[in-house]
Amino acid sequence: MAHTFSSRGRLAESLLGAALLLTVLALGLAGCGNDHPADNGGTIRVDLRALQSQVGGGFATETAGPGDSPATTAVKSLVIGAVVITFTDTPLSSDTNINSDLQDKLASDIINSVNYFSIVDLPTSEDFVEFKVPPPGAGHWQVAAVGTRTQILTFNDLNDNSAAIYYGFDEAFHTTSGSSGPDVSLEMKRACFLDSPPNGCAAYGTDGNITITPTVTILDVLDNGTRIPSVTFPINVTSSNKDSVTSTLNAFNPPTGHTITVATTHPGAPGFDSAKCGSAYVNASSLTNASVKDCFGTFVSKY
Repeated sequence: MAHTFSSRGRLAESLLGAALLLTVLALGLAGCGNDHPADNGGTIRVDLRALQSQVGGGFATETAGPGDSPATTAVKSLVIGAVVITFTDTPLSSDTNINSDLQDKLASDIINSVNYFSIVDLPTSEDFVEFKVPPPGAGHWQVAAVGTRTQILTFNDLNDNSAAIYYGFDEAFHTTSGSSGPDVSLEMKRACFLDSPPNGCAAYGTDGNITITPTVTILDVLDNGTRIPSVTFPINVTSSNKDSVTSTLNAFNPPTGHTITVATTHPGAPGFDSAKCGSAYVNASSLTNASVKDCFGTFVSKY
């Protein structure tokens, strides 16, 4: 069931203290404001089935969804809503890196948009979540979501322990012109840059170093679509070899202007289809092969 709240809380302090990278941090700040009531903006419906397939949603048959490194860390709650963006004319994406200046601006926008957010308990049998959107004249807005590692009932429940482990943006601006919102699609990604990142991460950060949390299988690291040299893939990362793998992959220094893609899978995840996915990855083109692309997770970093 979906809940909507507009409570004041300690969200800003607790999540800023967690020093989250990317938009996950600022999204959590939504619970800190309650001074901007939603009026006449209509509503929007988002497909919960697609989101649950990406984040696991607490189901026993957790699978690898697009844009994530799947793992057994289940998502217990989903915070989703519409954010009026005032500080840029370029839509934010799941790969947008938020520096401290943009972080503050995004936090302010989310605080002002708190009444357009809902909390959904997972797992759920509901097909859609419906929430209010900003009124006509409010400017352009985006739909954003975060998934938390523990169940939350109000925004006050968000803290370092329940912090977001998935995040995503609908990567387009929308404006409200009628009684209902547009169709949106969110690509959820694992939040690998928390102080205590969730299981199953393999991602390069803005400093060019990789964050790895076992257990995860790294299928490939691609530099502008080409496998990096001097490393043999796949690499099955466990707690015993995590440090050595991290050191090996940190030796690769992402060149300025390049796009680095880390392709992963997670054979230990419940529901993993070994017959279908076990040898499905051959090269970069495998990531776009419609018959097997749900076997892989990816994390893209741009330098």
